[in-house]
Amino acid sequence: MEDNKKLLRTLLLEDDPVQVMLVELELHQHLGTEIELTQVDSLADALSLLAKQRFDVALVDLNLTDSRGPLILTRLKEAAPSMPLVVCTGHETKDIYDECVAAGAVAILVKQRAYSHSIMDALRVAAS
Repeated sequence: MEDNKKLLRTLLLEDDPVQVMLVELELHQHLGTEIELTQVDSLADALSLLAKQRFDVALVDLNLTDSRGPLILTRLKEAAPSMPLVVCTGHETKDIYDECVAAGAVAILVKQRAYSHSIMDALRVAAS
């Protein structure tokens, strides 16, 4: 039987192996084969990959080994202007929220609460 479901090509920018594992488990549990997840642990790796490959959505940590904060979003938007950005951060402040939205984020999730249906909902909305 041919599977005509569209894969949600998702770029995961996360440098913490535990967080990567949690996101992978959550996404594959709820989306299964409907998602194609590619993980990188630095902004430099993400930008290099975006020069060669297109993604439907990016799930972005704001604290990477080579970059921090909303500047990550700005650089990603420069490289892939139409790719929706979903931020997953450990810090929940109004300033962070406002800066992320201004930099192009379509959703901001708090890591401690993101590993539920909210992460799938945010990715589906961002990719639609």
